[in-house]
Amino acid sequence: MMRRDNPSLPEDYFVTSFIAGLSDYIKAHLECHKPKDLQTAMWLARRMESVVPPKKTSFTPFGVKRQVNFDMPKTTTPTANTAPNQAIIQEARQKGVCWRCKEVWSPGHKQVCKLTQ
Repeated sequence: MMRRDNPSLPEDYFVTSFIAGLSDYIKAHLECHKPKDLQTAMWLARRMESVVPPKKTSFTPFGVKRQVNFDMPKTTTPTANTAPNQAIIQEARQKGVCWRCKEVWSPGHKQVCKLTQ
């Protein structure tokens, strides 16, 4: 349709437009061949598409996949390292202080907070 509607466009315009739409692997190899016309470019692209190397997959020895379980224990006892409940955090927000160190909170306080690990 492009050729019919725009007969003044040169053949190399169609070839470069076709090559620009290909995958990087095929595009790189096809540009080396410098096809003269669109039919040759399409033929070469189809040939290269049939021999494209398979995508590399990550190697897992013996087909074993690691599985990580992030489930929290059902019952926890409060310790010094556990986060406080939401009531303490809300109260600190209303006062405008950090709930950890009780100093004035400002954006970026996490980087200077004395009690942040």
